Amino acid sequence: MSDSEDGMSSEDEKFRFKPTFDLCELPAEVIKRVKALKNLQFANIKHEEEYYHEVHKLDLKYKKLYDENNEKRKQIYLGNYEPTEKECEWKDEGDDIVGEIKKLEIKDKKEGAIKGIPSFWLTVFQNANETLLNGMFEKIDEPIFKHLEDVTISLPEKNTGFIINFHFSPNEFFTNTVLTKEYEMKSDIDPEDPLDF
Repeated sequence: MSDSEDGMSSEDEKFRFKPTFDLCELPAEVIKRVKALKNLQFANIKHEEEYYHEVHKLDLKYKKLYDENNEKRKQIYLGNYEPTEKECEWKDEGDDIVGEIKKLEIKDKKEGAIKGIPSFWLTVFQNANETLLNGMFEKIDEPIFKHLEDVTISLPEKNTGFIINFHFSPNEFFTNTVLTKEYEMKSDIDPEDPLDF
């Protein structure tokens, strides 16, 4: 197709998108600049690699703190620990429900008392389904999630990924008490393709 046929002049043709081009077609001084840009990009990739290593160190540090709180949370929702009055204090100034809750009479039922927080993880997944899980949690999943007792994360010392562990009570669906999902991440520069990080 000629320039006149597609409406492009030879000047416009210079700026037309070219998916690939041969560096040999460029003048020597431009090739040198392209190589300098590659070096700068590679330096940024090395900084990014260092950044992710530092972030992973913080992940490991704070994971220990999260694990302590998550273990206490687990003991509460499984009914193995009853929080103290101090631990139950929650004041939310902007929430009218707080005043309403204070007005409610809580009857202490000794017989048939509810242990912990029933279906805790089922409720968590149901509430996160649209916003975090993109609707992946389905009605068919609900019976098994009634047996989900805990969700934990394992982080290796080296930033190579993470493992999500789903801990289940004995159930009729499977015999394993823990199901895992492992995610692998690229955390180092590939020597064969260093610009692909």
